[in-house]
Amino acid sequence: APPLATFSRRPASTRRVTFFADCPPLTPRRGASPATPANAAALAPKPPASRGGATYGSMPAPTRREADDGEGDDGRDVSGEGRGLLRFGSDEDVDGSSSRLGGFDGSTAAREGRDGDGGRGGDQQMFGHPRGLFVLCATETWERYSYYAMRALLVLYMRDVLLARGAWGDVWGMRALASTYGTPDDDAPDETRDRQVLALASRLYGLYTALVYLTPLLGGYLADRHFGAHPLIVLGAATMGCGHALLARRRAFLIGAALIVLGNGCFKPNVSTRVGRLYDRGDSRRDVAFGLFYCGINLGAAMAPLAAGMLHAADGYEAGFVSAAVGMAACLATYGFFGYLVDAGEAAARKSGGGGTGGAFDDVDEFEGADGGAVGSRGVASAGGGSIRDADPVPVLVRRDSDLARVVRRHRRRLGAMLAVCALSAGFWCAYEQQGNTTALFADQWVDLAGAPTEFVQSINPVLILALTPAVTRTWERQRRNGNEPSQITKMAIGAGLCAASYVVLAVAAAASGAGTAGSTPTKNQMSFVWLFVHLVVLTTGELYLSPVGLSFITTAAPVELTGVSMGAWFLSSFAGNYLSGELGSLYAFTAAPTFFFIVASSAAAVSVALFFASPTLTRELDPATVDDDDAYEQI
Repeated sequence: APPLATFSRRPASTRRVTFFADCPPLTPRRGASPATPANAAALAPKPPASRGGATYGSMPAPTRREADDGEGDDGRDVSGEGRGLLRFGSDEDVDGSSSRLGGFDGSTAAREGRDGDGGRGGDQQMFGHPRGLFVLCATETWERYSYYAMRALLVLYMRDVLLARGAWGDVWGMRALASTYGTPDDDAPDETRDRQVLALASRLYGLYTALVYLTPLLGGYLADRHFGAHPLIVLGAATMGCGHALLARRRAFLIGAALIVLGNGCFKPNVSTRVGRLYDRGDSRRDVAFGLFYCGINLGAAMAPLAAGMLHAADGYEAGFVSAAVGMAACLATYGFFGYLVDAGEAAARKSGGGGTGGAFDDVDEFEGADGGAVGSRGVASAGGGSIRDADPVPVLVRRDSDLARVVRRHRRRLGAMLAVCALSAGFWCAYEQQGNTTALFADQWVDLAGAPTEFVQSINPVLILALTPAVTRTWERQRRNGNEPSQITKMAIGAGLCAASYVVLAVAAAASGAGTAGSTPTKNQMSFVWLFVHLVVLTTGELYLSPVGLSFITTAAPVELTGVSMGAWFLSSFAGNYLSGELGSLYAFTAAPTFFFIVASSAAAVSVALFFASPTLTRELDPATVDDDDAYEQI
C-alpha cells in the first residue's frame, strides 16, 4: 500500500507534509488545494519506521523527498497541485531533530542514540523530577556564580578604581557615559567629588544591571521564532565568558560589560524556559521545580561573593573578575556535556501528553488524531493501531504557522494581565536591588563587619534563600492541604510587603545608630551587624514569595506560542526595576541614610498594596486552565 503522506526536508519556513487521496479523504487546511492521487501509485512501500526501537504504527514509513526543486529523488514531479501543504512554523525538522538537540553538535543521530529504549536519556527521574532539571540547575549555578562575583565587586570597583581621580577618562566609552549620567569633577574637594562618584557609580550600576534584564526579551523572541533554545544558550554562555575576562582589563571594562549584557540575553530566558518544558502545564511539581532551580541560582550567588572577596583582598579586583570568567567556562562545559538529559526530559514530557510547552514551537514528533490515534513523524498509525485501510478517517491536528499579531490579538486580555504583574514587580526590584548598590556602600561605611571583606555581605542573601526555601515551601504545602494557600498573585503581594518591612528595619536601625549621609565622615563600625542581618532575613523571605513564584506563573500562564517572549517580559520588569534602582540609589549620596531607606520601603509598599487589591482580577485572567492550546492547532 502506498504511504499516506510524504515528508520533505526543507528550510523552516517552507517545510511541508503532502497528503494523498489514496487514503480516506481529509479536509485540507483553509486555502490549500484539494488532495489528488497524483504519483501515489509510483511510491513503493517501505518497512515500518522505528525510532529508538519504537515502531510508529503498522503503515510503511513515508518516503522522504528532497523537494526543494519540485522533484523527487528519481526526477518525478511531486510539486503539482492536488496536495495540501502544511507549514511548520518551527526551527525543527518534522522528525524532531534540530540544532538545539543533543550535545554541541545537536545532531539527530546523537539525540536518537540517547533517547532510545536503552539510551542514557529516556524519562528517568531523580528525586521525583527529570534529571534534566538538575543539569539546568547546575548550569545556572555556574552562570550565577559569574554574575554575582562581578556584582559583588562592581560598585566598589567603580568607586575605588574605575572612577578614580584623573584615571576614569581613558576607559573606553566612559566619557560618553559620564556626560549623560554626571561627570565627576577632578578639581572638586574630596567630599564633593566622593558624592559625585557615588552618584555616578549608582547610576552606572543601575544601567548595567537593567540592560542585563532587557536583552532576554530579544533572546526569548529569537528562540521562539527562529533558532530554538539550545544554540542561544551555548552562544550566550560563550559570549559572557569573554565579557567577564575583559572586565579584568580596566580600559576594556565597558566592552566586557556590553558582552555580558548581550550574552545574558541569549542565555537567561532560554534556560528558564527549558525548565518549564520538562513538565506538563498542570503538573503540581512545577512550583517545586522552579524552587529547586532558584536554589541552584542562589548556590552560585552564595559562593561568588565569598570567592570574589577573598581574591580581591589577596590579589586585587582583577582576580575576582577572572574567577567570574572561569565560572562561565564551567557553565558552558556542564551544559555541553550533559544537555542530552534535558532533551530526554522534554521528550518524555511531550510523550506524556502536554509537555514541551516552554516555547512557541516545540518539536513536532507526533500529530494527535481527534480520537487519540497517533500520527508519528516517521509513519502513520490508525486509531486502533491496525491498518489504515480498516480505520475510519481520523482528523489530524497540526500546529499552525502562527502570525505574531494574530496570536497577540487572541490572547490580549491574558497578555495585558501578565504585563500588569510585570510592571508592578518593577517596584519590588527597584527596592530589592539596593542590596548590591547602596546597601553594600552603607555596610562598607557604617556597619561593624568584624574585619570581613564588604563583599561577604552579599553572600548572606543567597545563603538565607537556601536555608529558608524549605520552610517557605512547607508553609505553602500545609496551606494547600488546609485549602487556604494564597494565589500566586497574593504570594507576590506578600513578598513585596516583606521587602518594604525589611527596609523599614534598616531605616530604624540607621536612625538609632546615628548613621548620616554617605559623603560625611563616618564613625566606623557605628551600627551592629545584627540589624543588617535581620534586614536581610526579612528581605529574603519576601524574595522567596515573589521571584520563583513569578517565574512559575509566567511559564504556566503564558500562551503556548509566546512563552519565551513572556519570559523575556518578566525579565523586562527586572530591567525597569534595576534601572530605577540606580536612579533611586543616586539619592543615597546626598540624603541621610534613614530617610533614604524609608523612601525605598515606600516604593515596595506601594507595589504590595496594588497587587493585593488587583489579585482577584489578575488571578482570574491568568488562570492556567483558561489557556487554550487548541488555538495553536487546526484540524485537517
